[in-house]
Amino acid sequence: MDLTLAPRSVLSVTVHLAQGQASNALTSHPGSRTTSYLAHGDQTEAAELAGATPVDHWYLLSAVEVRAGWSTAALAVLGDSLTDGRGSTANRNNRWPDRLLDRLQPRLPGLALANQAAGGNRVLNDGPGPAALARLDRDVLPAYDVGDPLHLNPAGYKALAEAVPAGLLRRTGGRDGLSAVLRGPDG
Repeated sequence: MDLTLAPRSVLSVTVHLAQGQASNALTSHPGSRTTSYLAHGDQTEAAELAGATPVDHWYLLSAVEVRAGWSTAALAVLGDSLTDGRGSTANRNNRWPDRLLDRLQPRLPGLALANQAAGGNRVLNDGPGPAALARLDRDVLPAYDVGDPLHLNPAGYKALAEAVPAGLLRRTGGRDGLSAVLRGPDG
């Protein structure tokens, strides 16, 4: 499907299961902090869903792949329920990674953010879902062609340092001493 969307657009996807749902196995995100609408019948062409029931979960969709230009860079954030949006407001896109992007994009306009957080996520061992290390190998590194955690030139580091809330950025050594590590609000 070829769509042209402005950065940070809200995308609505309508799906019709002509044969119904064949099993209880369902891709879902119960902590999405975003409303989905369930409705009977094929309403894929409808501008508004008649008789829809709102639910604050995502169903059936685990990702949307976007082809971006060469000047676009992605910052992938892997975290737990705080990163996923616990404490944020439904339908407002005000999770802390959203707010971070609000601060970064004016200085780094080609930056996109991929929030790969999962509520209940644990780092080493599986919890309600796969451990973060397994998800890093599965969901982040191959999907975003990540080479370094966050490696910046001096101007990029300065812009990031000005945009990130105090205490969330730590400068580390690196090839030229300018690698940075972003920490979540809980440290």
